[in-house]
Amino acid sequence: MGDDIYSSSAYQTTAYLRIASISIAVYDLLETAPSTWKYSQEQWNTHRITISFVLFLLIQFTSILVLTASNFGFFFSAFTERACAHFYLAPSILKVVQSTVSQVILGLRAFNLSRRSRPVGWTLLGILLAVTALQWFTTVHQQTPVVDANFGNCLERHLIQNLGGWIYYLVAIIFDLTTTAISMIFLFKYKTMATSNSVFSKVARMMLYDGIGYFAALTAVNILNLIIYRASQDLQTSAASLGYTVTWIMSKRLIIHLHEVSVERRNEDVDAPTFSQSLTEPPSITSKSLRRMHWILEQTGRTI
Repeated sequence: MGDDIYSSSAYQTTAYLRIASISIAVYDLLETAPSTWKYSQEQWNTHRITISFVLFLLIQFTSILVLTASNFGFFFSAFTERACAHFYLAPSILKVVQSTVSQVILGLRAFNLSRRSRPVGWTLLGILLAVTALQWFTTVHQQTPVVDANFGNCLERHLIQNLGGWIYYLVAIIFDLTTTAISMIFLFKYKTMATSNSVFSKVARMMLYDGIGYFAALTAVNILNLIIYRASQDLQTSAASLGYTVTWIMSKRLIIHLHEVSVERRNEDVDAPTFSQSLTEPPSITSKSLRRMHWILEQTGRTI
């Protein structure tokens, strides 16, 4: 404790990145507030709380908590060694909780797209448990609280040469890649069931783009964190807050977009013959494909 963790330039760089991440998070929170309100109102009015909505609330609350705790630990400049010893693990624990919620969202999404295939489900569950256990271990194992002698903030110390934070980001990338690949395989399959102008083709395309966007954005941030953790000790946490923000935004928008499409689909059920007429397959195949896509969209809308 009482070590010099940051150089002046490293502290300034980290501060700028953290302020930028907070600004982005607040902007997105305000931008999605109308959709969040509509979603909450619908759940309240129907007296039916779906798994999707529970996960939506969890990603909201855990993201706000981890951003608050992490940035408080960095910007508050009057930590004592005793206070830091009680506080330093809070941001790290919340980080893993947020990551786990996000991974559950991705896992359930892939599971539902597989039409709840047992082999896919058990595979995803096994990977999720392994990833979660490894992330918990690398986050809380042999961490040391440190109060910076120059800036007075509270951090945990990661030793680059040991098992540390970089493993956390590596396994996160592997999990995101796995769930995205599974989702893409089934989405490409379902997309071929309908013509390009059908509603289900548009839904599959939307889900495909959302999944790719999530993977690209979060993987880019995780790779940045991975590089920083391996390269420079005094910059190890500089992009962490940005990672929390991207995880929050992309996870939240996955749920919101799918919910909006699910609501639109239910509202347009009266026009189902029009949807059927827009497909070129024979009637028996069309009916089977429509039922399958209806089920997938309904279940995925309820449970990601």
